[in-house]
This record gives sequence, C-alpha cells and structure tokens, in this order.
Amino acid sequence: MKQQSPAAAAGIRLETLMHNYVRGKDGNRPLYMDRVFAPSSTVSIRLNTDAIAFPAELRGLEMIKKVLVREFSQKYENIFTFYLDRPSGLLQRFSCGWLVAMTEIATGQIRIGCGRFDWVFHADALHASELQITIDLMLTVAAEKHDILFTWLLDQAYPWADVKHILDSWPPLPELAVLRKGLLTCAKGGSQD
Repeated sequence: MKQQSPAAAAGIRLETLMHNYVRGKDGNRPLYMDRVFAPSSTVSIRLNTDAIAFPAELRGLEMIKKVLVREFSQKYENIFTFYLDRPSGLLQRFSCGWLVAMTEIATGQIRIGCGRFDWVFHADALHASELQITIDLMLTVAAEKHDILFTWLLDQAYPWADVKHILDSWPPLPELAVLRKGLLTCAKGGSQD
C-alpha cells in the first residue's frame, strides 16, 4: 500500500479543517469549531457592504462559536457556504473565494453573497490561528425565488464547488447579475503558501 506524502496528508487535514468550519457554521454545530480553531484563535470580518452586519473581530474560540454559529443560526437557516478553491499540500496560509446563501428566518427572504476567506494555519495544520472573512457582496432576494435558487444551490458540490458548474448552471434571475460578476472576482483571488 502506497503511503501518502506528508504534504498530501497535510492538505487532507486542511480540507477536513475547512470542511468542519462549514459543518459548524452552516449546520448550527458549535462543537465542530473546536476542530477548526484553537482557544486563542481570532476571526476578523471585513465588510465591503452595508447589507449585513458583524463585529470586526472575534477573539477566542468561545466568541467565534457564539457569533458565527449560535447567533447566526438564530437569524438564518438553509445555510450553504461553498468554497471556490481547495487547499493542496502543507500550507501556512490559504486564500479562496466563497459563495454563501441562506434564508432569513424572520422574513423568508434569501440572502446570497460572495467574498473571500484568508486562513492562517498553525504549523501542525490541526487548527487555524486566524481567519479573515471578507464580505464583498450580499444581496437580498424575494422569498418567492426560494425554489429556483435552492434547486440551483442543491445541484452544486458542497462545500467544494466547481466555479464553472456554478456559472454554467446560473439561475435566470436578473437580480443576480451583480452577484455573478462579483463571484468571478472572488473566484480569481485565491492563493496558497
């Protein structure tokens, strides 16, 4: 049986770590964040839109779980976060675009947006020490569009989406034109080191 190289094994660990982040946030499972962040990790949130609000910085695992999982899940359901790139090998830093969609519990309206993640990993690749979340665009779409949007989203590979498939299967909704353009920009900005 062929053994994996240390770099390949580290790449798999980073994928698992990033997948656990989505499992925790999207699925309202704070326990997964224990597998993503160290107790002293920080998450900074950069908003390039006024369409959604978050604190600028979350310090420590408990604050990360409170804001990104517990409080977020009180406002939103049907949350889908898609990575637009995946890590490979042993990395200290990884940047990639993302697409997110969710339903507002109070109104039934759909929130859909894009941005980028900038991860900084501990040397052991078992935890992230830092995560910067940049939210470039966040749209509100009428609840009546729920079926068409979520049918499209459920057809995507989750959480590691293929940008070409996302764009080729894009729903025919004029209100998403600005998001399509923004997604192309977010998808181009990935980097690994």
